[in-house]
Amino acid sequence: MNRKRRSPDRNELSLGDLLYWLMRKKWLILLVTAAAAAGGYFYAYATHIPQYTTTATMVFNVTQQSSNPLNTTDTLRLVDTFSEIVKSDRVAEQVCSALDLTLSAEKVKSFVSVSVTENTPLVKIQVTTTDPKLSYNIAQQMMVYSPQVINDTLKTGSVNVLDQPKEPTAPIPFAPLKNILVFAVVAFLAMCLGVVVYSLLFTKIKNARDVEQNFDSEVIGEIPHVKGRDKKRAHLVTDNDISDSFLEAYASYSIILMRELEKLQVKRFMITSTHQSEGKSTVAINTAMSLVKAGKRVLLLDVDLKRPTVYRRIAPDKAAIDIHSLIEKEIPAQSAILKTDYGFDILPCIYPSKESSNLLSLIDFNELLEGVEAQYDYIIFDTPPVGIISDAMLLMKYVNTVVFVIKQEECTIRMITDTVERLDKAGAEIVGMVLNDIRHHNLGSGYTYKYGYAYHYKYARYYSDTDKTKNNDHN
Repeated sequence: MNRKRRSPDRNELSLGDLLYWLMRKKWLILLVTAAAAAGGYFYAYATHIPQYTTTATMVFNVTQQSSNPLNTTDTLRLVDTFSEIVKSDRVAEQVCSALDLTLSAEKVKSFVSVSVTENTPLVKIQVTTTDPKLSYNIAQQMMVYSPQVINDTLKTGSVNVLDQPKEPTAPIPFAPLKNILVFAVVAFLAMCLGVVVYSLLFTKIKNARDVEQNFDSEVIGEIPHVKGRDKKRAHLVTDNDISDSFLEAYASYSIILMRELEKLQVKRFMITSTHQSEGKSTVAINTAMSLVKAGKRVLLLDVDLKRPTVYRRIAPDKAAIDIHSLIEKEIPAQSAILKTDYGFDILPCIYPSKESSNLLSLIDFNELLEGVEAQYDYIIFDTPPVGIISDAMLLMKYVNTVVFVIKQEECTIRMITDTVERLDKAGAEIVGMVLNDIRHHNLGSGYTYKYGYAYHYKYARYYSDTDKTKNNDHN
């Protein structure tokens, strides 16, 4: 089967991808931002030099020199002019001379700030330095020389000192807020930019949309991650403490799977993946259990001979005949089939084998299943990963219908593409893909949303079609 696929080397970034990664990395972003804010505080503290400020206030009285009265606007303009004269070089030079300072006039001017109280003739002068005595002396001398320079320059009024400066006794309070905000904002923006770059470079499967955009196969199941569970223990739908979302996921997936298998009119199918540790065996076991819940008779064959897990996970205490015995002792398949406590049967592999390919090539599964296949509605092959072991390809002549398991953020799109292409070349029919162990979801289109709408729609469609078939049979 030839399938046209998109290139896996993608560098597009959709809004959904960006939101996905921002939510995925939100705690890291917040942690780095908080650390940067703390760094801003300590930087401000380490570089803080105590500053001392003294304040004085002057009042400008504007004298009318003609018959034309001065309006308020003209008066305020003159006040602005007065304030500029206060910070002039002439005033600064006279202050330096009076105090015998070695500082330049420009340096003295940098210590001084002048502000005009809005709509008033009041001008506030502030002098800030690292020396309280120096701040006071400069302010005091400015109160002496500023009025003189103003009167000599403009001759349009008088200047009176309203508040004399006082020598400061305490420094300006430590205010690190500006540094904190600057550091935090820069860190936040840098982290967001880093997330964008990371998302552009990330080529692993994140969600069902990634699967459907890159492969001509439908996602028929989305299995959520089970939190707080032993990683070595299989998460089964029969567990008493399993979540409702996990049960719902497998119920939805099994309904869709049965529909797709009915379309193909097959009862045999294999469950495989690209790599190990993607959860294919757990998916195979839960698929069998879900089909049993739907009233189906199921046989599960553990043909992952290098890493067999089915028997160890669900029937470790039961006496069983290993699949190897079917070759070595020519025991009939019926004798090797083991009934489990979960309502389905297994053909177990108890001991791992290094010569799995040779062993599989010696088993004729058509002949092995000939006497028992009629007893089951579905026969599931739990095969090795296709991406790293060729064993599964040996089974294609017996079963070519595939359920392909993809663990979220485990394999790259390129790796999965190569694996799927191998299956295509072998003539496999991928009935659907199962996105497994989902820990993270897109905003607005996550697990709950999809199962609340899209999957329930497929439920309804399946049952509706089934009812129609039954009605036609009765007619």
